[in-house]
Amino acid sequence: MVLNSDLIEQIESTPDTVITLTTGQKITALESPEDLIDRVRAYRRSLYERSSS
Repeated sequence: MVLNSDLIEQIESTPDTVITLTTGQKITALESPEDLIDRVRAYRRSLYERSSS
C-alpha cells in the first residue's frame, strides 16, 4: 500500500501502530511509529534532493 504522507495527521502505538489521516480514516500498520516516521523523512529527503539537482 502507498500512503500520501501529506494526509497523515498522527501516528500512535496502541499496541498496534495506528495512522490517523486528515480525512478521519484510521489505518493499522505493521511497522513501528518510528519506522514510519523514518520512511516519511527519507521519502521527503529524496524529493528535496531531486528538486535540487
